[in-house]
Amino acid sequence: MVNFCNIFRDRQLRRLLHKMKLFRRSNDRPKNEIFAAVESELKKWPPMKGVRAMYRRVRDFRGIRPCYRNDVHEVMRQLDARGLHRRQPGNRKILRCQYSTKGPNHTWHIDGNDKLRFYGIWIHLCIDGYSRRVIWLHAGTSNRNPRFIARYFLDAVETENGETFTFVSSCPRLVRADRGCENSLVAIIQMSFRYHHHDSLAGVNSFRYGKSIHNQRAE
Repeated sequence: MVNFCNIFRDRQLRRLLHKMKLFRRSNDRPKNEIFAAVESELKKWPPMKGVRAMYRRVRDFRGIRPCYRNDVHEVMRQLDARGLHRRQPGNRKILRCQYSTKGPNHTWHIDGNDKLRFYGIWIHLCIDGYSRRVIWLHAGTSNRNPRFIARYFLDAVETENGETFTFVSSCPRLVRADRGCENSLVAIIQMSFRYHHHDSLAGVNSFRYGKSIHNQRAE
């Protein structure tokens, strides 16, 4: 049932605010100062930063108030129209580098996926960088536990070598992962497997941290 008392109270409040000329936004905004601040910041502005970052810069760093985001947007539309168009959804793309690896089982990429975590499903994945073959794909109760990821890695190394199983000969030369704490045990195991090798990816060089977007794509 609709609460008519609240509706009438809201209408009365809006009428009183309008009668007293009380508005949420101030009309006395220093637009010239905002324009000068945005123009100055654009001279050294990173190309992929947009209106929100500029608004915070003008309001908080330069201390120009009252200042609203639509004011900054209007100025940037005049001074940086091409930049606004480039940063629109669908126009901004991740710049990916040319990926190359020497062959199968040379580089493994491991990463987790949290899109189903609200259903209690945590996904973890490893692929071969050369062929993009799935080494493992597990859905479990966690992908943040280092012991789980280490178990996935050991099982995969054993499976890759079949019946003639030796850990050192069947592990990849390089493993790439992000800096999550769940990868700490895999890093130690991989480095220990490659400790006595003498190539450029021996020992500590056999595990490499980096951003997930720099990995081979696993979608």
